[in-house]
Amino acid sequence: MLASGSGDDTILSVTAEVVGQAHHPAVTVVTADRELRQRVEPTGAGTTGPRWLLDQLDALPE
Repeated sequence: MLASGSGDDTILSVTAEVVGQAHHPAVTVVTADRELRQRVEPTGAGTTGPRWLLDQLDALPE
């Protein structure tokens, strides 16, 4: 998907669209950007930092 505006705007838009569905999966946005976290959290999605994702990847079996 190509972003028509800023990448943050696209992340926010896609997040809001998914969270707005009746039976949506848990949505977590991984970002180190505090401003993006503040914009995403009111949609009902969770946020976490990149360290969490890196830890998840490191825990995968080789």
